[in-house]
Amino acid sequence: MFRKFFARDRMIMAGLIVLGVLTVIAGFASGRTVFQYALSTDARYAASQWIGKVEDRLFAQHSSPAGRISGQDIAIVAPKLFGDIQARARETRAYKLRIASPAPQGFGLLGGVDMLLSGWIASLTGYLDANDHVSKIRNFAVLEADGGLILRSSGFDPKALDSFLADTRFQAEFYKSLSTRSSRFIDAFAMPGQPASEFQKGLVVPLLQGDKVARVYILAVDQSSAAALSRVALLAASTMTSLLILLSFSVPALVAFRRTRERWETEDKLRFLAMHDPLTGLPNRVYWQKVLEQALARAKRRNGLLAVMCVDLDHFKEVNDTFGHKAGDALLMEVSERLKSCVRETDIVARLGGDEFAILAEDLDDPSGAIPLARRICQQLSSNFNIEGHDLAISCSVGITLAPAEGSEAADLLGKADLALYRAKHDGRNTFRFFEPEMDSHVRKRRIIASELRHALHNDGLHIHYQPQFDLLSGALTGYEALARWTHDDMGEVSPSKFISIAEENGLIGMLGEWMLKTTCRSACHWPGDTRLTVNISAAQFIAQDLVKIVGESLSESGLAPQRLLLEFNEDVLLRNNDEMHRTLKQLTAMGVHLAIDNFGAGNSSISNLIRLPVSKINIDQSFIHQMEGDQNIRTIVNMIVGLGKSLGVTISAGGVETEAQAQYLRQIGCNEVQGFLYGHPQPEIGEGNLTSQTASVELDTEPVLLPFENEAPPRENVVRLVG
Repeated sequence: MFRKFFARDRMIMAGLIVLGVLTVIAGFASGRTVFQYALSTDARYAASQWIGKVEDRLFAQHSSPAGRISGQDIAIVAPKLFGDIQARARETRAYKLRIASPAPQGFGLLGGVDMLLSGWIASLTGYLDANDHVSKIRNFAVLEADGGLILRSSGFDPKALDSFLADTRFQAEFYKSLSTRSSRFIDAFAMPGQPASEFQKGLVVPLLQGDKVARVYILAVDQSSAAALSRVALLAASTMTSLLILLSFSVPALVAFRRTRERWETEDKLRFLAMHDPLTGLPNRVYWQKVLEQALARAKRRNGLLAVMCVDLDHFKEVNDTFGHKAGDALLMEVSERLKSCVRETDIVARLGGDEFAILAEDLDDPSGAIPLARRICQQLSSNFNIEGHDLAISCSVGITLAPAEGSEAADLLGKADLALYRAKHDGRNTFRFFEPEMDSHVRKRRIIASELRHALHNDGLHIHYQPQFDLLSGALTGYEALARWTHDDMGEVSPSKFISIAEENGLIGMLGEWMLKTTCRSACHWPGDTRLTVNISAAQFIAQDLVKIVGESLSESGLAPQRLLLEFNEDVLLRNNDEMHRTLKQLTAMGVHLAIDNFGAGNSSISNLIRLPVSKINIDQSFIHQMEGDQNIRTIVNMIVGLGKSLGVTISAGGVETEAQAQYLRQIGCNEVQGFLYGHPQPEIGEGNLTSQTASVELDTEPVLLPFENEAPPRENVVRLVG
C-alpha cells in the first residue's frame, strides 16, 4: 500500500518538474516569438506610411520624379509604363488606391494585440531616434501585378535584384501576397554581399485598386537599430517569466518531493523495524527466519554445511533486578557489539528476544569448524562489562546444531539449538554444547512432567510429608519441615528435585508454593504452640507473586501464629539485591514470620547482604554434611559457617544428618539444630503422640568424640574474617 502511494507521488513530482522545464522553454520561445511579431507589426505600419508618402510623391503630385525620394535615388526601369501610370493618376485627380492592410482592423483580440505591440514598439523607438518606427526602409522596388519591374532604388543592384526576383522563395511569397491581398515577409532578407540577419527582412506589399492588385512594392526593411535593445528586453522578459513559472511549479514540486522523501524515510524505518531489533539494531526473529531459510537453500544446492547457534546470557535477570532495565538494555547493546566482533563478515547475528541471540555461520568445512566461534563467544562475553560505572561479570551458554545433517527446516533447527543451549546451562553455564538426539527425548519427558504436574495441582494430586527437626543439645523436637511429594499413576514417585525445577521453568511454582503454604498452615495450627512449621520458598515466588499477601492470607485463614512459621529460601535470593526484595523480607519479619537461608555455602552468597537481611536461621548445605567425614577442607567450611552464625547471633541448622559421627561433630563445633534420616524420615501425617513425646534418639555425650575424624585436634574457637 505504501509503495503504491509513493509511486503515485513520484509520478506527480516528475510530471511537475517536466512541465516546469517545458514551460520555461516555451516561455523563452514565446517571448522570442512575441518580440518578432512586434517587430513584424512595426515593419508593416512603417511600410504603410512609407508607401503612402512615395505614392503621393511619384504619382499624385505634378512634380518630376527625378531626384531623391525619402533619401534614396530612383532608377526607372520601365519609363513608358511609369509614365502611363503617372498620367492616369494625374488625369483622374483622385487617388483611389489603397495599401494592403498589415493586420485585421477592429476591436477583436488580434487587433488589441496589434495595438499593444505597436504602442510598445513605438515607445522603444523614442529611445532610438525621432522616427515613429523602429523599422527603416533602406531599398525598394515597384513591380507590376504580373511581376514586371517598374522602378527601383539605386541601392538595389540590378543583377542581384533580377536574381532575387527569379528566386523560388520570393516567387512563393509574391504569389501568396497576390492571392491573399496582404503583405508577406521574407526573413533574413539581404542583397548579395550583405550579411543575412534576423533583423534584415524583405516585405512584399500589394497596392490595391478595388479588389485588384495595381502594383506591388518590394521593400528592404532594416530593424537592426532594435537588435541590442530587443535582446535585452527579450532576455529580461523571458527571465522574469521563467522565474515566475519556475516558482509556480517548483514550490509544489518541492512540497511533493519533501512529502515523498518523508514517506520514503517512514517506509524505510517501518521496514527496518519490521525486520530488526529496535534496541540493538540486529536482525530480529522474523528476519532471522528468512535468512536461515535462504541459507538452507544455498547449502542444499552447494552441498554445504552451516551451524545454527543459540546464545543466552547467564543470570541476565539478576542484572535487571539489581541495576534496573536501563542498565540491562545497555548491557544487551554491548553484548551485541561483542557478538558481531566474534563472527565473520558472512555470518549473521540476530536477537531473538530478551537476552537470547542467534548466530548463523555458513560454509563450514566440517562440524568442528563451529567450535572456535563458540569458544570466542564464551570468552568475549565472560569478560567484565562496564555499564553505567558498574563492572558486571556475566557469561553465556551456547547451543549448536548443524544443517543439513540435523535438519533442513528453520524452526526445527532453532528448536534443536535451543535444546543444546538448555543442556549447556544445565552443565554449568559459560560453555557450549552440540545438539544430541537424546536431548529431544529429555525435553519431551520434561514437557510431559510439566503437563502432568499442572493437572495434579488442579486436581489435588500432590501431598505433603513432614520431616522433624531437633535441638542438637537438648534433643527436643523444635518443628517440622514441610516437603512436597508427588506420586504419579504411571511414573510412580517423582523426585522433588525434578518436579520443583520443572515447576519453576513452567511458571507453576507460584501455584505450588501457595498450595503448600495454605495447606501446611491449616495442618500446623493443630500442633502445640511451641512447634514450628518450616516451608521452603522458591526465589521465583519473590518475583512472580505478592508473597506478603499470600503469607498473610495463609496465616489469617488457618489461625496459625506468625511466630510459628519459618520461611526458608536459597542463598541465591541474596543476589537479588534490590529494594523490592528487601522490602518483602522486612514486611514478612514485621508480621512476626521467621526467615532462614537454606543450603548456605553452596551458592553465590553475599556476606554483606546476609548481615543486612533479617535472617534468624542458617541451614548448612547437605552436601557439606555428607562430605565432611573424609575431607578436612569441608570440615573447615562447616566450622566457618557455624562461626559466622554465632557471630551474627542466628540459629545454625544442619540437614541431611545420617550418622552418629556427623551429629557428634556438629554438636562439638556448636551447631544448634539438626535434621535428617538419623532423626526421622518425612512422614505424611503428624499424630498427637509424635508431637508430645518425640525427641532425638542420639545420646547426648558430654565428652567430645572424634569417631571417624581420627588424628584431628578438637575444634578451636572459630574466628572468621569477613570481607563484605
